[in-house]
Amino acid sequence: MAPKTKQHKFRPLPLRLLPIRAERNLSQTEMAEIVGVTQPVIGRIERGDYNWNQDFLQNAAQSLGVAPIELLPIMEMAGSSNSTLFRLYELLQQAPEHERQRALASLEALLEFSSRSNPQS
Repeated sequence: MAPKTKQHKFRPLPLRLLPIRAERNLSQTEMAEIVGVTQPVIGRIERGDYNWNQDFLQNAAQSLGVAPIELLPIMEMAGSSNSTLFRLYELLQQAPEHERQRALASLEALLEFSSRSNPQS
């Protein structure tokens, strides 16, 4: 009998719905209606128990009238303010709007290419 190998399960990162919900004084149920999911899904997303994907991120951002990057937990993803990801995020925030839009379009194209190249993601 072959020994069991430990499989690592990565916990999804919680999207930044709670700060937006609090800012707009919305309940989880009201947020769910806006985003087009159920209240338990909103709770799971806020806790980091929901394995969201890029389509969900895009749809939620559009429904809320924010850029997808605003929903991403940059600090959790970056690890520290010295990380490359965090520095890139800060540069994007400081860039003029037209440059930010071009950079975001490039990043979205890269993500789309990556998801086509690696379909199990």
